[in-house]
Amino acid sequence: MKKNLRIIIIIIMVFLGNIINGQNVVAVPNKSKNFRVEKDMKIEGVFGNNVFFFNIDKSWTVDNAYLNLIFTESDLLDKTQSTLTAYINDFPVYSMKIGDKKKYKESIKINIPKDKLISGYNEVKIKVYSRISEKPCIDDVNSGNWFIIHKGSYVHMDFKDREDTKTLKEFPFPYLKASDENPANSMIMLPDNFSQGEITSAMMLCSNFGSKRKSDNVNMKVYKASEANLKNKLDIIFIGSKNNTPLDLLTLLSKEEINRLDKDAIVKEVISPYNPSKKLLLLISNNEKNMIKASKLLCSKDYMKQIDKDTIIVNNSMDVEDIKEEKANRVSLSDLGYGNVSLKGPFKQEATFNLNIPKDRFIKEGSKVVINNRYSKNIDFDRSLITVYINDIPIGSKKLDSKTADNNSFEISIPKDIRNSSNYEIKVVFNLEIKDLFCTFREGENPWAYILNNSYIYTPYKKGRDNVFENYPNPFISNGGMNDLTLVLSDNTTSEELNFAGNIMATIGHDVDINRGKFNAVAAKDLSSKLKKGNLIIIGTPDSNSIIKNLNKNLYIKFNKNFNGFLSNEKMKFFQDYSSKLASIQLIDSPYNKENKAMIVTSTYTRDLALAQKYLSDISLVKSLKGNAVTIDRDGVMNYSYFGDKYDKEKEENGNISKFKNITLNSNIKNLLIFFVFIMVILVGGSLLFIKKYKKIVRIYYY
Repeated sequence: MKKNLRIIIIIIMVFLGNIINGQNVVAVPNKSKNFRVEKDMKIEGVFGNNVFFFNIDKSWTVDNAYLNLIFTESDLLDKTQSTLTAYINDFPVYSMKIGDKKKYKESIKINIPKDKLISGYNEVKIKVYSRISEKPCIDDVNSGNWFIIHKGSYVHMDFKDREDTKTLKEFPFPYLKASDENPANSMIMLPDNFSQGEITSAMMLCSNFGSKRKSDNVNMKVYKASEANLKNKLDIIFIGSKNNTPLDLLTLLSKEEINRLDKDAIVKEVISPYNPSKKLLLLISNNEKNMIKASKLLCSKDYMKQIDKDTIIVNNSMDVEDIKEEKANRVSLSDLGYGNVSLKGPFKQEATFNLNIPKDRFIKEGSKVVINNRYSKNIDFDRSLITVYINDIPIGSKKLDSKTADNNSFEISIPKDIRNSSNYEIKVVFNLEIKDLFCTFREGENPWAYILNNSYIYTPYKKGRDNVFENYPNPFISNGGMNDLTLVLSDNTTSEELNFAGNIMATIGHDVDINRGKFNAVAAKDLSSKLKKGNLIIIGTPDSNSIIKNLNKNLYIKFNKNFNGFLSNEKMKFFQDYSSKLASIQLIDSPYNKENKAMIVTSTYTRDLALAQKYLSDISLVKSLKGNAVTIDRDGVMNYSYFGDKYDKEKEENGNISKFKNITLNSNIKNLLIFFVFIMVILVGGSLLFIKKYKKIVRIYYY
């Protein structure tokens, strides 16, 4: 009996122990993300396919994935013969009949096996076999044989973030996560009386976060310590000196680390004292030079992956800058993360790739696209082609040749009219025609084409793109690093302005690739004569930032003498009341150095600065900026213009061309009128002579 009782007690203790231990296990929450198709894709002909890509971050553990395909099919498709097959990385995952789904924008959910996914770029291929009659060759050229994959189709991913390790090598994870809709679901916290080194370090990290998420709005959060109300909900990066670091944070350093703060900078990651499920990164030093150096280290693409511990000490002797390398003129598909692409089937087959062009580059003549490829030999070489498009504009075609089927290279110059687009969407289309198609309609005998990822885009360039918002963030970025930039904030900077500035820097960071280049952030009162000589971004109202008052005479859109509204000018007109409720962003020649530029972000009222923030931190709105001076009103309406002698001269020259055309047109009309008058004179004169002669003949006949 006692033995049984002892066994029961042991079982109960083990059970309770498991419950207690279970309470300490924090389950990693599931997350999800949708990778959307950005535009409609049309598939035509009997055999057709289309390819698009999505990227799986190396920090994800995928639990579930599916493709939500939105499509519309031709009403003429024969449902007994037409099919669709979806492939993931060239592996078929789903097939279905089509031809009986006549609704506009039908939708189908296709499960994706996890074991067919890889870290990095994954390829989705949709192959369609579509028939509308018993005559396949006619079906291929019939305009009624089409299938549309709609914008809004997406790959859905359910996953978990990997657990954070106890080393710095994974930074900026977990402070920046590829998994989150708001990637920077963390906070940078500064002392209330922050110094120049502290604010510079914070803004450098904001830029670094932007560089890691080049296609996303990062949504930075930068707060003064006294206003950091979300510190118990977020991962935190704290930047400060020994004297202005809260005691509860300073005690997280060892005595030895505290003793080194006067000379060195300490970077240390710990469990957050405000929330044990969150992390806290401390960057503390009394030496501002090494504090900034430590933030540069955190921004390094070369060094951070080597740090396999949770603490690093940065001293005077450390070199933390990335290796300087000129941006290559030649970028291959493999450099962009793409693999080789296989296209199978006759007729039209295509694949699309994307390349962003740095905003500080002016692409010169001689730029080209080189597509290295192979293709099958069972095609009609008299009718088969390869065509390359950039941004849906055809730039070149070439007949396929049997002699080069095993090793073909197609080189096409990039036309001047699209050379300086900020993004190249490169579409490669093969038209693979077959002789005697009626007899070779088996999949195994279908033609194929293969695009190698050593294909490349060559873009020789020079510096000197126009300093207008179409090219922003030029001129503040050069060769992938900061271009001698100083960010000038208000003297009494609020957390709201810190957030504003942080998100501007994150957006600029989309064009940053290395941690090199000069960058500073200062309050207006601390702007030295040396810092004035660089490129400037100045934020605030005339009341909060004295530099703006001093620069009013240099602005394209000036404040009135009372600084309570903007003045009308020859290109923009404002009612007095309306002019006080605007934000303005202006890109001017720096009055402190004619070689550099200044961007002024200002408004009459502090509340209206948020209007400008949206246009400088939201990717879609940044792309809509034009000219070199804009206003945004409280309804979000933007007005812009081009100011300066250069643009006035161009306008005058264009006007002169128009006048010349009018003069030419008027001269042509005058000559035409003279010609008609001359013809009329001949006709009238001829008619009179004919009538006179006719009367004479009649008179003779009468007598």
